[in-house]
Amino acid sequence: MHQKLIFLFLSYPLILYLCIFISKKLRFFDKPSSRKIHTNKVVNTGGIAIFIFYIFLVTNFEINKEIELIIVYSLFVVICGFMDDQFQITPGVKLLLIFVPSLMLIYEGFVVNSLGVYELIGVINTGKFNYIFTLLCIGLLVNAFNYLDGIDGLAILSTIIPLIYFILLSNNKAVDTILLIFIFPLIINLIFNFLNIGHSFKIFLGDSGSLLLGFIISAMIIYLSKIENIHPGYLIWSVWLPVYDFLFVNIFRIRNKKKFYEPDKNHLHHFFLNKTKSHLKTSIIISTLNIMIIFSGYIITAYTYKLLSIMCFITFFIIYYKLRYFGLRST
Repeated sequence: MHQKLIFLFLSYPLILYLCIFISKKLRFFDKPSSRKIHTNKVVNTGGIAIFIFYIFLVTNFEINKEIELIIVYSLFVVICGFMDDQFQITPGVKLLLIFVPSLMLIYEGFVVNSLGVYELIGVINTGKFNYIFTLLCIGLLVNAFNYLDGIDGLAILSTIIPLIYFILLSNNKAVDTILLIFIFPLIINLIFNFLNIGHSFKIFLGDSGSLLLGFIISAMIIYLSKIENIHPGYLIWSVWLPVYDFLFVNIFRIRNKKKFYEPDKNHLHHFFLNKTKSHLKTSIIISTLNIMIIFSGYIITAYTYKLLSIMCFITFFIIYYKLRYFGLRST
């Protein structure tokens, strides 16, 4: 098994290189535009390479059945992202394609029936809305991760950090091993993402990658809560960044009478990029902030009250929203 795993790891840079080579031949590029930050066309099929690696993992190793289903069903979001990258599909079609694998997971038992047990109020059940609630949670979180894919490395780092956090929360060594394997191609993609050698080897995740990572994180949160019995009070902090950014940007658009699906430059990474003028520095700053908030959320949940953790999560968003809103209004 160890030999097969080593071979799998060694093969991934080759998979990524072949993906770049074929994409260039087929002209699968993310081209510069008025709403894009980059000024050169860049291959945008990094997510497909990651998905191929995960499929090799499923087909060559015996892994947890539920996690295997997450990987297999993620094919639909990869196809959805690829179609959006190449043909610019409408938001309605995009959302529908994301809902397909979400419904398949729900059919397999990935259902949020409870938001956990809390002091004073007891269990918060989703009741008859459990299927709708689960569908919306997965769909919205997948799209939220797509919002982070605006500068080099941020979406990948925003996935690696929660995966490491999940490993720290989990007591299941088999699951921890799979999560570590998940991280490996992300690190390689991160290196290629920041490469700037005449843009010959640079590669973006593309929508196929950002949607894939969002789907995996959202499904893993449900898995860890439902199967591994990790309290949602811990898990919710892992996605504060995509959730806060997604909510702020859409509320801001609505308040300014703009269509919520029209892209803009009001994301958190745009704010820091304007200050630093560097993708690397911006990704490091936001990732450091991400780690600090997740750690703070863990401390609150572990050493105070679960109910206080949820209240702090909501309070932090209000503070975040106010700071971001007044920051944009003053510019």
